[in-house]
Amino acid sequence: MSAVLVVNLLMAIMASQVRQIGVMKTIGGTRSQIARIYFGQALLLGIGATAIAIPLGILAGRVLGRAFAQFLNFDITSFAVPLWVYTLVFVVGIMAPLLAAAWPIWRGTAISVREALAEFGVAQRTFGTGVLDRAMAHAGGSFRPFVMAVRNSFRRRTRLALTLLTLTASGVFFMAALNIRSSMMSTLDHTIASRNYDLLVSLGDQYPKEKIERAVGRTSGIVGMESWLSSGAAIASAHSGKYGGSLDGFHFPMMALPANPKMITLQIAQGRGLLPQDTDAMVINNALAEHSQIKVGDTIALRFDQEPTAWHVVGIAREPFLFPTGYIREQSLNMRNSVALKLDKTDAASIYAVKVALDDNLKQEGIRAVSGLSKADWRAPYDQHYVMIFIFLLVISGMIAVVGGLGLATTMSLNVTERRREMGVLRAIGASPAVVMGIVVTEGVVIGLISWLAAALIAGPLSRFFGNFLISLMFRSKLDFLFQLNGLWIWLVIAVAVSAISSLVPARSAVKLTVREALAYE
Repeated sequence: MSAVLVVNLLMAIMASQVRQIGVMKTIGGTRSQIARIYFGQALLLGIGATAIAIPLGILAGRVLGRAFAQFLNFDITSFAVPLWVYTLVFVVGIMAPLLAAAWPIWRGTAISVREALAEFGVAQRTFGTGVLDRAMAHAGGSFRPFVMAVRNSFRRRTRLALTLLTLTASGVFFMAALNIRSSMMSTLDHTIASRNYDLLVSLGDQYPKEKIERAVGRTSGIVGMESWLSSGAAIASAHSGKYGGSLDGFHFPMMALPANPKMITLQIAQGRGLLPQDTDAMVINNALAEHSQIKVGDTIALRFDQEPTAWHVVGIAREPFLFPTGYIREQSLNMRNSVALKLDKTDAASIYAVKVALDDNLKQEGIRAVSGLSKADWRAPYDQHYVMIFIFLLVISGMIAVVGGLGLATTMSLNVTERRREMGVLRAIGASPAVVMGIVVTEGVVIGLISWLAAALIAGPLSRFFGNFLISLMFRSKLDFLFQLNGLWIWLVIAVAVSAISSLVPARSAVKLTVREALAYE
């Protein structure tokens, strides 16, 4: 993004110094000598920007790091930055402006002496021969200022493309932030909805089902329950011995569900779910399937205690944001180590009261509870990660929007500089300062609208791709993509506002020119 600013700035400088370039060439200056002058300016820009950016970057990094560390409840032991990071930032800070400046400098110094001395602004060249120009040539009346603004926007197409690049990128990141956030929340809502309980209590060991039911039955506020047995499983290695767990493959939790589970609904994506008559069938979630490359129909050897046993994978359940997990039908064992509860009230105070009462009743049965997790507790860490991603994307969007606004302001200033004589002609034939100012501001707003349209077309597929990439990276899953129309209209307002504000200063400079000054411009 800084490269775009450098390109726009140097194009503006060189456009205002065309005649000076011609004079230098007239008195013997070569193209390379003139280019070195402007490369020196780009070098000074890089050095100055890097000198400011390094300490500010360190300070901002520490502030942001502390905020995220507090948000995620961990301590940062050191803020030391390796030497290679400073070296990389310095090299990039110096080289980026030089590389970005190469094209406008080489292009600007290629002008001949005759062209430079005869330059008076925007040359005719091919302007007016395009489809858009011919189509708008017939518009008249009260639409003429608007038509002129639209045509002026496309006069310098390369410059327009550079300006649109930053404004469009900012819009894409802004809409992507809203789309990804809403998609993550929607996907998490669907995952939580598959859990039909309000409180999941984990026990310290395996206990008889009847004891658990007695303790739950004496606890008020509970309207439904279901107890489960879960244990650790490992994909057995062909090279491990009877007690060779260290050589086994991936370890994951395995849950034994009753014949007709009421507190959990598996969303089967491939194959089928568990049947009451299943004995050696298992369903795995998408995270386990992707991690261990398991498909429906595979037979895998699992180790629970000692000897491995064979299990047939009959289905894959879609469980976004959950860790690799397997599900089997409960066997004849009557032991349980977790209980899912449906409550009559789900506010925080009621859930806490149930936890306290249930803990006392479990103790009376000789059962030790180790944790009680409500849906709100389960969701909290995911929401924290979503907020971090959301803030990151919004910050990036804001930074690019600032760069885009500065780039647009530079572009509009350059356009006004090149068209000083045209402004003078407009004033000479009766155009009021308000009309001239309106033309310049409208030109900026047109550029903003074009960037909004481009961002709207790109944001959807890019949001889907980026969101799925993040979730696949963290949870080996995919999003239920949801496009936020509100983000589309919010960014429309922001794009128009940024474009209009960025055009105000160039517009004011255009109307401050007298007719004599504009027509005498060289």
